[in-house]
Amino acid sequence: MSPDGRYVVVNVNSGSNASPSSVRYRHDGLLQVWRIEGSRLAKVAEAPVGGWRQGIAWSKDSRSLLVQCMVGSVIDVFGFDGRALRPMTTIELPAGPAGIRTAEP
Repeated sequence: MSPDGRYVVVNVNSGSNASPSSVRYRHDGLLQVWRIEGSRLAKVAEAPVGGWRQGIAWSKDSRSLLVQCMVGSVIDVFGFDGRALRPMTTIELPAGPAGIRTAEP
């Protein structure tokens, strides 16, 4: 859930975490943002992401997302303006990130 309490973000692996020989395998997954509308969710934005994405962390201002990728050993940074996701940059790491969290105030 975003720090402002208005959105939730979802990682959809879509089989990208399966073996390439599996019939369920897909190269890419999806990053989705949903707006909280009372007791319902409404999809706001979606962006393709690489394989086997795991943790996602919001920035304190709810305008950026850090998305970790075990397979690619990267963290992708997306901007979010309340309507769309925009790829910003990729942070390369020496190994696959296995957990992510941001500092609390």
